Amino acid sequence: MSVHATWKGSLNLSLVSVAVKAYAATTAEGNAARLNQLHVDCHRRIQYQKLCPQHGTVSGDQIVMGFPCGKDQYVVIDPEELDQLRSAEEKRAIRIDTFVGHQQLSPLYYSDRHYYLLPDGATAEASYRVLQRAMAERGVQAIGQVVLSKREQLVLVRPLEALLCMTVLKYAAQVRLPETFADQLPPADIPGQELELAQMLIDSRSSRELDYGRYQDAYAQKLAQLVEAKVQGKALVAPPAGEPRMIVNLLEALQASVAEASGRANGKAASKALAGQLSRKAKAAGKRGSKRSAVRKTRKKKTA
Repeated sequence: MSVHATWKGSLNLSLVSVAVKAYAATTAEGNAARLNQLHVDCHRRIQYQKLCPQHGTVSGDQIVMGFPCGKDQYVVIDPEELDQLRSAEEKRAIRIDTFVGHQQLSPLYYSDRHYYLLPDGATAEASYRVLQRAMAERGVQAIGQVVLSKREQLVLVRPLEALLCMTVLKYAAQVRLPETFADQLPPADIPGQELELAQMLIDSRSSRELDYGRYQDAYAQKLAQLVEAKVQGKALVAPPAGEPRMIVNLLEALQASVAEASGRANGKAASKALAGQLSRKAKAAGKRGSKRSAVRKTRKKKTA
């Protein structure tokens, strides 16, 4: 199946201009888990009509755009007036403003709109490759602006393998930063043994290479099975859900989880070794606690 470009223009950096085409990086495949609203009596699909409180149903050519400026008051804006706000160059150019490191922009600012940028024509290939390679070797990504869907968007352009990828960004006013919730989680000391166990558990479940394709939309699959069963006049029987194991104590839960993970990976021998390791860590933690307690008692005696 051929992929069609969703946008054509240029990628501009100072006086350098590279003709590019943008292709959507995501597809609609796999989005089958969608249900329609039906009328309960006749099962006909519910329709949505555009209604004016005064004149009833209206057609598309009877609708204009307006900006609210008070209660039930609007300033009518013509599409041509919006078009005049942008120059011809802005309409067809990704204007790079600055370059930043990969860690300087939080993924919180990313939207769900991603595009692959490819050179538009043979003459643009050389410039495209030079810019892509220079950004990759410098370890930087670009922030710029472009008009998409008739609206100026803030975008991030970054090297991705041999290509350039463009992501539409949210503006600062659209994002709640972590410090917004700082007062709800005040600083606190973390027990060393629990931290070590949590790190061991993370290590036991870590993968050197991510096989992202193995994650499937389980809900869509189950919905398809349900639909097929109902079409055939059958009832879909779900397997009984297992009872979750409830461990209230965090330390016990971490110990049990690490032991279980190690047992799956290395068998009983590894579990015994891990148990010994946990025992040694616990004893060491106890000794450190006893030493600290003894030091505190000594200091109290000297003070007295």
